[in-house]
Amino acid sequence: QYLTRHRDSVFNQTDWSGGAVPDDEGLVTFPDNRFSASTDIDFSTTGSIVLSADQTYGTLTSSIFDTQRTTGAAFNSFLWQGNLGDGTVNFMIASSNSPSGPWGYNGDGYIYRSPGSVNPDTSVPIWPGIDNNKRYVRYRVYLTKTSNSPRIDDIIINWSP
Repeated sequence: QYLTRHRDSVFNQTDWSGGAVPDDEGLVTFPDNRFSASTDIDFSTTGSIVLSADQTYGTLTSSIFDTQRTTGAAFNSFLWQGNLGDGTVNFMIASSNSPSGPWGYNGDGYIYRSPGSVNPDTSVPIWPGIDNNKRYVRYRVYLTKTSNSPRIDDIIINWSP
């Protein structure tokens, strides 16, 4: 239990051009240009992510970020930077005390699931009551469009040791 936490840190991913790597090779302490998996996402355009041509829906799952805190961390908020286009951007953020999960993208283990589209440059608080004090965190982003894909340039997760 903590009364307060201080010294905020961030995981700031600004490039996905390295492509997908398996989870067992994708554990990182500082986000790089890799991620775990994607479906119908174009990540080859200047480090940003957009929907692949002629696709209206796609997902990308991040690498596993390690806070290196054996007692866990508090995940405070997230935001993304880029352009919404005429689409939507939704997030799920999950945590675990093990790099092998469980990650529970089917409903277990969420820290946060955005109830609707999240606008760029909007800090969204992560509710601490579900999975606080976990060491590892990752995100999954969902993009949809009508004609102009959202473009994500940065994804930032704020956390406290």
